Amino acid sequence: MFRHAFQPYIDDPPAHKAVLFHDETALIVRDAYPKSKFHYLVIPRSKKITHKHPFDVFKNNPTLYDIIATYVEKAKDMIMEEMQLTQQFASDSPMTNAEYRARFIRAGVHAAPSLANFHIHVISQDFESPCLKHKKHYNSFTTEFFVSYDDLEPFENTSFRDYGYASDSDAGDDSSDASDSEANQPLIRDPHILNNIIRESPLVCTYCGVSFGSGFSRLKSHLALEYAKHFRSCPTDQSRFA
Repeated sequence: MFRHAFQPYIDDPPAHKAVLFHDETALIVRDAYPKSKFHYLVIPRSKKITHKHPFDVFKNNPTLYDIIATYVEKAKDMIMEEMQLTQQFASDSPMTNAEYRARFIRAGVHAAPSLANFHIHVISQDFESPCLKHKKHYNSFTTEFFVSYDDLEPFENTSFRDYGYASDSDAGDDSSDASDSEANQPLIRDPHILNNIIRESPLVCTYCGVSFGSGFSRLKSHLALEYAKHFRSCPTDQSRFA
């Protein structure tokens, strides 16, 4: 069943070529339908969390968040290693490798995941991929639909972030200051609202911030030009990454 496509990876990691790393805690997997040049998944293996909603996995559990964060950072490092083997910065690129890692590799979850097993996307922000086929694909990684891993971190005190909707009483409470209000802003999990976000939000370039409205073909052409401007392929045998 499609929704449980990751379960075989969890059950028997060595049997699957897509699994790049595994131990008893988590897997790092190459996405079968990558939406960028570099698109990995971190998949925790625990039966206790694998079917939880992403917003609930780390609730009241900062220790687990920190443990899984080490795998997220490892996946970023692996992307950088692969990028350095297969790509080069263009001679006039203003970005160093460290700047690229910080700005153009994001880790996060879909607020309304299509697959059942909890997983974290670690993805470069070039979106140069034949698997990126329509507006909803792009906006699922560039709008509120994609929630940064950092935003899943629970507060390490008695007050934990509410991942549901603010109650009416919360909405009318002006006692907290603006910074507290912003820090506790609830994340959206209503699938109807989320699907509307990825359907209706304008397409915005991840390099320069230019909006292309609903012009997906124009965005794709622009992203290809931006990528060519900043990067070029190395004369390396890339078959190992197929």
